Amino acid sequence: VFVMTAVGSLKDATLRLANASKKDVDTDGRGGNSTADAKGATGGEVLGKVGRNDIRRWEQRFEIVSLVGTFSRDGSCHLHMSLSDADGRTIGGHLIDGVVFTTVEVVLGTADGIEFRRSHDDETGYKELVPWQIQSEDESWLKMFRPNMSIVFSVVLGISIGMALSSRKQL
Repeated sequence: VFVMTAVGSLKDATLRLANASKKDVDTDGRGGNSTADAKGATGGEVLGKVGRNDIRRWEQRFEIVSLVGTFSRDGSCHLHMSLSDADGRTIGGHLIDGVVFTTVEVVLGTADGIEFRRSHDDETGYKELVPWQIQSEDESWLKMFRPNMSIVFSVVLGISIGMALSSRKQL
């Protein structure tokens, strides 16, 4: 399941700012941007960190500019949200929590035969998206025919052409 589109407003939002990988290290050994630099640029109350990434909370009204992401069969989700304040300034990050101000309308979609899983990536140090093809039980009987589908198609096409030519000869 994935988010196709979303509109609405929030009055409280908590986001994880993902601007550093677990392996990022700058010259002073702290890694990523300092909290002081990031706080001046983005505002919000710093609630904590995941690796070098701040988790921040804003208690103000926002318009949802964008919401994208996936939901997995194991109940987990990975959602990115962009929010705009009354002056048009925009913030964004991984959605941790939010409180609806008026309404939020979310349209979800599915990709038949695809499951969204996460697997550890040695490069980033995080679990990354791995689309996984799944087979429904209703389709399992088809797998024995798939390797031979081109032969079946050729035979059917040949029979169709043959029947069409026979019909013309009879006229």
